[in-house]
Amino acid sequence: MGTVLGSFVALSIAACLTASFIILLDSVGRQQPPVERYAAADMVVHPARPADKGMVTQETVRQVTALPGVAGTVPELSFPALLLRADGAPIKVEGDQRPHAWGHGWSSAVLTPFVIQQGRAPHGPEEVVLDTRLASAAGAQVGDRFRITVQSVAAAYRVSGIADSRTLVRHQSAVFFSDDRATDLAGQQGDVDALGIVPEDGLSAGKIMSALAAVPGLRVATGAGRALAEGNLTNDANLVESLRFVVALVVLIAVGVISGAMGLAIRRRAKEIAIVRAIGARPGAVRRMLFTEGLLMGLLAAVPGLSLGWLLALAIAEWFDGIFSFSAPFQVVVTLPALLWTVVLTMALAGVSALLAVRHALRIRPGDALGEAPTEGRNLGQGRLMAGLGCLVGATVLTVAWTFGWLRLGDTIDMFILVGVLGLVVTGAGMLAPWAVLFASRRIRGTVVKASSIGGFFAVSNVGFNHRRFAGTMGPLALGLTLSAAAVGSQLHADWLAATNAGRLVAAQYVIDPHYTGMRFDGGVRKALAEQEGVLDVAGLRDVYGVELAAGTRTSTAAAAIVAGNPGKVFPVDVIAGDLATLGTGSVALDRRLAGELQVESGSRVELRFPGARPASFGVVAVYEAVEGLPPLFTSDSAARPYVPVEPYQRLYAWTEPGTPTARLEAAAARVAGDPQAVEIRSHREYVAESARRSAQSNQLLTYIVGFIAVFCLIAAVNGLGVGTLDRRGEFGSMRLLGVARRQIYQVVTWEVLLTVLPIAVLATLLAGWTALLFALRTPAGLALLPEFIPWDWLATLSGAAVVAGIASTLSAAHAALKDPA
Repeated sequence: MGTVLGSFVALSIAACLTASFIILLDSVGRQQPPVERYAAADMVVHPARPADKGMVTQETVRQVTALPGVAGTVPELSFPALLLRADGAPIKVEGDQRPHAWGHGWSSAVLTPFVIQQGRAPHGPEEVVLDTRLASAAGAQVGDRFRITVQSVAAAYRVSGIADSRTLVRHQSAVFFSDDRATDLAGQQGDVDALGIVPEDGLSAGKIMSALAAVPGLRVATGAGRALAEGNLTNDANLVESLRFVVALVVLIAVGVISGAMGLAIRRRAKEIAIVRAIGARPGAVRRMLFTEGLLMGLLAAVPGLSLGWLLALAIAEWFDGIFSFSAPFQVVVTLPALLWTVVLTMALAGVSALLAVRHALRIRPGDALGEAPTEGRNLGQGRLMAGLGCLVGATVLTVAWTFGWLRLGDTIDMFILVGVLGLVVTGAGMLAPWAVLFASRRIRGTVVKASSIGGFFAVSNVGFNHRRFAGTMGPLALGLTLSAAAVGSQLHADWLAATNAGRLVAAQYVIDPHYTGMRFDGGVRKALAEQEGVLDVAGLRDVYGVELAAGTRTSTAAAAIVAGNPGKVFPVDVIAGDLATLGTGSVALDRRLAGELQVESGSRVELRFPGARPASFGVVAVYEAVEGLPPLFTSDSAARPYVPVEPYQRLYAWTEPGTPTARLEAAAARVAGDPQAVEIRSHREYVAESARRSAQSNQLLTYIVGFIAVFCLIAAVNGLGVGTLDRRGEFGSMRLLGVARRQIYQVVTWEVLLTVLPIAVLATLLAGWTALLFALRTPAGLALLPEFIPWDWLATLSGAAVVAGIASTLSAAHAALKDPA
């Protein structure tokens, strides 16, 4: 009964995890982002990437306005604007997607629309209108003065009015400046971020797109599509692939966990199955019987799994919103298809697990079981050992081939190779777990008996004889430990790689970033830093995506880095031909890959077309070696300025004379920004460390998923130990009749936990070292970095938790069994 209960508990936990992520996956597909900012605009022209600013040029505005059927247009500027309290702390509005408000020109208030509720519209450069939500959060009244940070520079403004929206706005706040002031703050030379259109009857989005066909990178949004065109909400649809991966991973791990639990339960029913076989039942009939039982158990386990899964989905959406990056309006929706999918998958899990587990029972001869011949204690089959070693050999071959470049199939195939290696290692762990338990019980038998003559002796004998059962109980722990070590080890490698690339790809002494999310740098910040004593140079950078290039009949599209300064000083590029220092007006530099694609060289001319701009001819002054992580196209600020906004900058780079204190740069930045927190200045070493931290933060999703699965495996393993101990009433009763004291029985089960958990932990650590070797061999330092990629903290925590929880579970189960011995 206990082992059946253990299988049911494991299956219920699997159903809970499966249900939670299926509900989240289904909910993501059913989200309807609300249109807020553009609620009053029937159509909106916007960049394909809403994060790209200034892509709707003045020429495009005139072109669209002149189209037949366009009754009017409303140019839109949208940039982060952070309202500060008197102590300098930013004001956050509850429910907003972003940590900042959005700044706009007052004339675009009609796009929502906003209307003045108190006061009047902003008339001068020092006046603003706040929306009611932001004014309420700030406690603002008409006439109050606040400091507002835009482009990392804070300035004082007077609240001239408070505006309320005629439509529901819950996930973004607005600060309205006068139109002239908004244009100055945006720094886009009069170009705008979007264009609202007031159409006449009969005007369609297709007609506008046809008119804009010659303008790259622009789209026309209507209906629900306007929500994401606002550039405020995150797109929940981006989570679909991640959640599908999680569901598949949970199901695969659950198969291994549940088949182990069911195998233990079926092993306990060997005599019953033998009787069924003895009266003439064929193996197929036994399989169908156990398969049907598994389906029934899966159906029953789905009942608690669905309710607990719904609660877990709510908890994930609420507590782990920052990890999964759900949008602010995201809501968990429970639908019949999601519930049915959960029931079907849970029943399939149970059925497949039962079929996998029944193999051992069918190998027992009816005569042996009826005669109560021991079915445990037999030597392990060589097939399992060979299969486990075969998995590791396969991982070895893939590792060597991948490491030494014998497999060059592209980044996507490389990822499959990596996943394949990890999968083979995890499978090998499951195959070799019984051998690890058997090997440990034989090798340390004498040591354990010396430490505890009675309890240790019985424990070593039990574990050695019943190693299959004990290893089956610990199968989930082997899977969880090995998977956690492999996945977290890959994350440690990714963090190391991010830090290494940061150090390798940036040559500047200082890297300067905006502190606030979404902010950029006003040109005044760069100028103020460059004027400081001891500062040799300050370069600015802005990335532009979707730049079209043409050379004769050959075309390409690439991302461009607009650099105010010498790119050769910012990035350690290896120039093949030409001179990066000559990059200036009317010129560009290409990497070898892009130059080869266009079949051009230093001295050639190419035609460039920035998004939203007309094409122009540029000379190629340099060709440099292509390096992963560096843009394939460099151009100067003077060359790009006529076609695309150069400021505000995304990042600044600085060089100083030896001995120049960092505090001097920080003081200068604080003076011009007016906000000591707005600018972050990091030395090259600090920048490298920050890159590793950001890599870890951006990959928290993987860490939390692995954590969920590891806890699931741990609970399943501990549950198996406990319920397995409950089924040993007869064994404990016999021991008591032989004069074994209760205390000594408690010692037996304690030693059994240690003899089972610790070998599995050692096996997982060895295999973690194997996966770490995969990463270490691909680094210049080689084996020296091997210890860095082994997650010692995860292994120690999970192993320690398994020991403590396993001992507690078996002691309580043994205590209950001794109260009612068979």
